[in-house]
Amino acid sequence: MTETTAQETRIEINRVLPGTRERIYQAWTEVELFVQWYGTDPARTTLDARPGGKWRGVLVYEGQEMTFSGEFVELVAPSRVALTLTDRSDGSGPHALITVVLTEAEGGTNVQFTQVGPLPEEYLEATTQGWHSYLDELAKVTG
Repeated sequence: MTETTAQETRIEINRVLPGTRERIYQAWTEVELFVQWYGTDPARTTLDARPGGKWRGVLVYEGQEMTFSGEFVELVAPSRVALTLTDRSDGSGPHALITVVLTEAEGGTNVQFTQVGPLPEEYLEATTQGWHSYLDELAKVTG
């Protein structure tokens, strides 16, 4: 589900991924697993997985570098991760809020992914598809 207003965009994705809630939670909070599915350079990725802790990663894609960063807002092991996200290289805003809720499901773990924040309309489809691709990669790491 995707909703867009002049103020903010909301992207919601629900998928059952292989693996336990614990493993998927770790993939969001431990740098060694995070870089495997998010695709950032391991040497330039940091995660301080605690409320208020900063995270940052540099993704090299088609010869271009993109820096993503933000702050962990809420961590409830193994069921919930909330963090902010910006793609501005200096870490300045605007920031989207990413929330991931993990519940047990037949065949693995249901991942309820939500991104809420400013996003230009012309980037909505690519951003949504990008998150689907990230979740595909996450499934490879946790399955």
